[in-house]
Amino acid sequence: MLIRCKKAPRIGSRAFLQWNKKKFNFGEVIDVIGPVKRPWAKVRVRKGIKSNKLLGKIVFFE
Repeated sequence: MLIRCKKAPRIGSRAFLQWNKKKFNFGEVIDVIGPVKRPWAKVRVRKGIKSNKLLGKIVFFE
């Protein structure tokens, strides 16, 4: 799954979703592509997570 980012995350970092003041780990970054200003992160999504649930949510990386 591709996610647009403000800053490029590191490969191998975990992708989190902010949801009801809780952090929810939904995948791992396997590649970062695109320009430096607005990169895209390719994230391997964990099993059982549907990508339509991630639309419009705030995603951050650790």
